[in-house]
Amino acid sequence: MNLLYLAAFVPHPVTDGDKVRAFWTLRALARRHRVHAFFLDPEGQGRIPGPVGALCADVRVFTFPRSMRASGALLGALQGLPVHSYAFWNRSAQAELDRVVARWRPSACHVHRIRMMPYAERLGLPYVLDATDSIAAYYRRSASLRGWRRAYARFDARRVEVAERRWGNAAKAVLAITREERANLVRLGIRSPVCVAPNGIDLVHWRMSRSRRVPGLLAFVGNLGYPPNVKGLEWFALRIAPMIAARVPGARLVVAGGGLTPALRASVSRSPMPIRFAGFVQDLRPFLGSASAVVCPLPLAAGLQNKAVLAMACGAPVVATSNVARAIGARSGHEAAVADSPAGFASATVGLLASRGQGRRLALGARRLIERRFGDDAARVGIDRAFALLARAVEGR
Repeated sequence: MNLLYLAAFVPHPVTDGDKVRAFWTLRALARRHRVHAFFLDPEGQGRIPGPVGALCADVRVFTFPRSMRASGALLGALQGLPVHSYAFWNRSAQAELDRVVARWRPSACHVHRIRMMPYAERLGLPYVLDATDSIAAYYRRSASLRGWRRAYARFDARRVEVAERRWGNAAKAVLAITREERANLVRLGIRSPVCVAPNGIDLVHWRMSRSRRVPGLLAFVGNLGYPPNVKGLEWFALRIAPMIAARVPGARLVVAGGGLTPALRASVSRSPMPIRFAGFVQDLRPFLGSASAVVCPLPLAAGLQNKAVLAMACGAPVVATSNVARAIGARSGHEAAVADSPAGFASATVGLLASRGQGRRLALGARRLIERRFGDDAARVGIDRAFALLARAVEGR
């Protein structure tokens, strides 16, 4: 199929979960289709990264400064449209997309999240919508957000819910990253087929580490601009870490991820456990390979937490809240240590720090799970099913 791929950012370098998802789906689609990609460029890269260009027949990157996002958000707010999506819509960007589509002549479209739906619906092409996870469901949990994010979520929640339902029902198929997110989309009222497609990973690249794990070293990975990561890290530092530090005096935490704010640094500095921020780490494999345990304390997070998947692939023992483990399919005591209370999470972490054998058993079970569920062939099943439905719609036009 001659396919148009739309995303609100350039999906490389892969610096956060959204880019993990976009780059994976782009890679999966390029194996079976001729892909033309149109990316907004809010980060001002101004270029096509080599790994992206290698996957596409052609690519157009449209510079999208903050002023455009602000004007789009204002337009959405004034017209009763979802600000979440219309913050990314711009008349000049639409005109440029129309020009390249006239040249590329795609027969169908893959839309990465509802942020790009204002563009897609103007094209009139049959499409698959990669919702990934339900934004409406996320906004319904706005009480967990803070400050302007909470006010924004409450303001936009109803508009997003209506738009997500309408766009989902107009799609030939919808992709969800987990079974739980599929259920959220179905509860929202989406009647189009919703196919579960987790992110696939390169099992050769993300192989079991043979590095010696450093005693007492804990690792946390995540974009620190993502509110559930911020809340989870604070929860760990202030409520869980004191109990670990009392029982394992040498324990310390290293945090990998960009987006650190002075407020977060000040907040976690009150923890009795030493916490170091390493910033964005380009290659996580040595980092994950050195940790005695990777902690994923994210009671408010939804969707699939890539940080836990990658840690498990590398053979790092994982301690996670039940929502993180459930999305992956990990069972407590088999593929991960799972706990939801501060005392339970601390005890599970201490257990892994005290017993290298326990960590090794969990790591081996986790690696088998990742191979079974997240290897390229297994993860691509949902995408293939969705695009078979799209192909049928294209043939019937």
